[in-house]
Amino acid sequence: MLLTALAVLAPPLLTACSGSSEDDVRAAAQAFLTDWANGKVSAAAGETTDRGATSALLKKTATDLVGAKLSPKIATVTAKGSTGTVGWTATWDLAAAPDWT
Repeated sequence: MLLTALAVLAPPLLTACSGSSEDDVRAAAQAFLTDWANGKVSAAAGETTDRGATSALLKKTATDLVGAKLSPKIATVTAKGSTGTVGWTATWDLAAAPDWT
């Protein structure tokens, strides 16, 4: 379970980024994280450059963490040229254990 969750923390690149501003990068990352947290795997995967791999990872995580509520939070955002970087955390509310981040 831990390995799958860690693998999902490095999804393929987001596609909605124009790279021209931190707001664009933040919006793309927030859309991905919101869809993921709401269980909209197909929509979240569609916001990346590798829909198939992302979909498989997100589905596997949902299977491994059944009933866990995901609360992702964006921390830092930088944009330079056509590249954007987003620092974020994902916290799962696990019924049988303390929250896992």
